[in-house]
Amino acid sequence: GRGTAGGRRFGGTCCFGRDVDDWFAMFDGVEFETFVLMGDLRGAMIATVAAGTFPHRVNNLNLIEGMIPPVLAANEAPAQLAKSITEKKIYKARRRTVYPSFNAAVEARQNGLFKLSPGEARALAEWGVEGEDERFSWRYDTEVMMPSSLRLSKEQVVSFINNITASIRLVLGDRGIYPEISEPMALVKSRVVKMNILEGCTNIHMEEQKLASPDFSGGRKEAKTL
Repeated sequence: GRGTAGGRRFGGTCCFGRDVDDWFAMFDGVEFETFVLMGDLRGAMIATVAAGTFPHRVNNLNLIEGMIPPVLAANEAPAQLAKSITEKKIYKARRRTVYPSFNAAVEARQNGLFKLSPGEARALAEWGVEGEDERFSWRYDTEVMMPSSLRLSKEQVVSFINNITASIRLVLGDRGIYPEISEPMALVKSRVVKMNILEGCTNIHMEEQKLASPDFSGGRKEAKTL
């Protein structure tokens, strides 16, 4: 949601059905019949659903800091839809924060919701910040930020996971989004997941020492198979 590509323009909120549809339209467009999927954060969640939708087309599933889509009980669906419609107006009206310098934008990202190292924040800013003189701001797609109108139930998520035939590898930072991994991973108890826990936070894949190893072995703190 912060790259230089144009954002979506269909005027709605993001949901996994649309995301998977977009992905396979792209794969079909470049004539990839089978492939390896790698995704981080929300991209990892989309990759999980995609691999469960067309299992015969995904050979391997490599996930960074994400796997299980947010689940929702059936009786919470009306409130979720209401929240999505209400907050859509707020996000559409939101103005970008303007920073007086590139470095100020980097510092803001470094101290955001997920704490980043200076190197991680700068790496993100190199392609995510735009501006000149004393007006710099982060690019982002408003629709990616808005709450989804609908979410999958726990039973639906388990069904997608059980339908995956690809091997699954999950890389997590010890200071990332899963401080406690046991609850979400309980949903995938029927599958073998090779999980590596590395020293780092949400954007561990932005760290140079981690990228130096194709299997993220650098800085490994713990490795386990579930």
